[in-house]
Amino acid sequence: MQNTSSYFHDSDVNPSGFISPFDLPSNKPRSTKTTMLSIAANDANEERKKILATERKYLEACDEKGTAPSSCIVRNVCKDTMPLSNLLLGDKGVAALAMSITISLRDLDLSSNGLTSEALLHLSPCLPNSSITKLNLARNGIGDAGALSLFKVLRHSKLRSLCLSLNKVGDKGVEGLLEHIPMEGPEVGHPEDGGGGMQSGTTKRLDANKNVPPHPPSAKIPNTRSPRASLAYAEPPLEVLNLSSNLLTALGFQHLSSFLSKGPFRLRNLDLSWNTGGNQGCLAIVNSLGKKGSEIVENLNLAFNGLTDEGGARIVSTLVVLFGGETG
Repeated sequence: MQNTSSYFHDSDVNPSGFISPFDLPSNKPRSTKTTMLSIAANDANEERKKILATERKYLEACDEKGTAPSSCIVRNVCKDTMPLSNLLLGDKGVAALAMSITISLRDLDLSSNGLTSEALLHLSPCLPNSSITKLNLARNGIGDAGALSLFKVLRHSKLRSLCLSLNKVGDKGVEGLLEHIPMEGPEVGHPEDGGGGMQSGTTKRLDANKNVPPHPPSAKIPNTRSPRASLAYAEPPLEVLNLSSNLLTALGFQHLSSFLSKGPFRLRNLDLSWNTGGNQGCLAIVNSLGKKGSEIVENLNLAFNGLTDEGGARIVSTLVVLFGGETG
């Protein structure tokens, strides 16, 4: 009879000496299904550890900033979307959030949270190193200082959609778009030398669409810019900009007009409704649409800006000249 003592370390385990097939050591490899389940379990454990670490980091940041943690932030701390509207987080709450933003976050909604420019001093520096593509700051009070903080990092961020509606942003705030988004294209003239630049002290940039014929308003406008011309610009990725219901006057509209004329950019939707641009400001915006071809703003909202009938007629005639079509 085969000696069974080598299979057992304790005589009490199998006193009868009978060997079951299940007691014998097996060299059979683990099945693929078992291996995949093990890997999935390990991944789940790693993800859980990551979530717990981020939660701990956020709670420590709340203690440091002297603010109460938000359960909504804790629940969404590692998700790609963080809906935080109407939570009254305040500047300290956003400061704590900024210290725990993860790379997975894509969509951040901070509307109606009682924020001032101080909150943007903490949030803006995080944007270049984050994956946030959509930021909603509507119905706060960040003012010009907060807008300037955002525009300083705009060209280094991944932001595609930015909503600053109802934030008391004035002319000084939008001027930051010109100051902090310098272009890196070839110089082809200087305004003082007859180059036709938009502002004194700036240079006229290469216009790849100079000879592009106008298109009717209903036609899809093709992208005729060459790859070489694309590389000549430091394009911010912004596609949607909402500045409605702020404190912009005709001067602010002219700043935006100069900004658009420095393109080409990816901006497609621009909402300037409920400001005080008047005839002069609105016409300046419309005139900028043809400066770099027709590849910039596709949807423009200028409603409730104090336009008169005369101003509206001039805008229509300008659009006809730029893009063709009939006024009737």
